[in-house]
Amino acid sequence: MSSEELLVLTLAPNNPSNTIITSATGDVVYTVVTEHTKTTTTTQILNAQEEVVASSEWRDVLPDKITIGNNKPISLGDWMKRSLVPFKDDISFTDNEGRKYKWRGNSAGRDFELYTADDKYASPIARFHRPRLIHVPLSLESDPSPNDSAVSSTPTLINSKHRYPQTPATLVLSSRAVQIQDTIVTSFLFLEKSHRINETEHQSRADVLGAPDISVGVQYRATNGGVP
Repeated sequence: MSSEELLVLTLAPNNPSNTIITSATGDVVYTVVTEHTKTTTTTQILNAQEEVVASSEWRDVLPDKITIGNNKPISLGDWMKRSLVPFKDDISFTDNEGRKYKWRGNSAGRDFELYTADDKYASPIARFHRPRLIHVPLSLESDPSPNDSAVSSTPTLINSKHRYPQTPATLVLSSRAVQIQDTIVTSFLFLEKSHRINETEHQSRADVLGAPDISVGVQYRATNGGVP
């Protein structure tokens, strides 16, 4: 993306189905919560005013059934259309004004990037950055004092498995992407959930999303952002 002013949204934890999304100033922009009942699993995306922006009813075989705003429920596959050839990892959709977009990166090990037909899909207008380990020198691994000049001002998360700090998971939007911010955030979250399940399809859904034992009717937030 260009060097224009960007909107950086941070996901904590790094879980597309259970997370709090904040701005660079720390303000809550979206809250994503998943609830399990005896018969259904439903994810809701709420904005800063706690209004439901979108929801998704999970389905095992067919694509999830989604509801955008006050619209009627539809299949995720009817909204987000997967390309067959030659770019089978592209997923296309159209906004309310008829403008066309493509999410790219729907394959193992890749991160999603969003392109628009405005420039013939030349440059991304939104991009997801998954957490990255920060390998620090051994001399800096011990806990520094608050006044230690070696302490970085860059926000990091601690990965207890590896003892190394991590960069946070972020979704970065250009000014063009901000024009349809709710649509981009919604489409990304729903696609990323499916993406992670497909990446680790040998695991159960609970394992993929890092969920603890779940009681019926109880909301949960997955630990470690659902990343193995």
